[in-house]
Amino acid sequence: MSASMQADTSTSSPVPVPVWAASSEGGSDVGPIRVLPSPAAITCQPWCQTNDGHPNQRSREDQCCYGLEHRVPLLKEPMELIGNGSTQQQYLSTYLMRTADDTQSQVFIGYNEAPGRSATLDEARAFALEILALVNGLQL
Repeated sequence: MSASMQADTSTSSPVPVPVWAASSEGGSDVGPIRVLPSPAAITCQPWCQTNDGHPNQRSREDQCCYGLEHRVPLLKEPMELIGNGSTQQQYLSTYLMRTADDTQSQVFIGYNEAPGRSATLDEARAFALEILALVNGLQL
């Protein structure tokens, strides 16, 4: 039996789903079609930018609500060269996030496009208060 791997384009998923189909070499044998089911849609948080239940994600861990990103430009940092040959100001970013199975939202803290870290709401609040204490201490 001769078969080839092809992408299933019948779904609205942004990720191609692998399926087995008969080869173009002829023959009537078709291998089994392997369509990976998506997990059930979730109930999104009120602040979720997608707000669609994330039904096209391939795993439960990928079903994540993301809030509006807030950026703070780092004006003392040099401009950063990005992939298309242009430049952009470096920045810090933050947004709310919550994965499908988490019971609490988290705050993401990032730097440019590098992988950042998420913090619990209590951790993010403590960090914000530490920054405010530093800033307020210098302004006395």
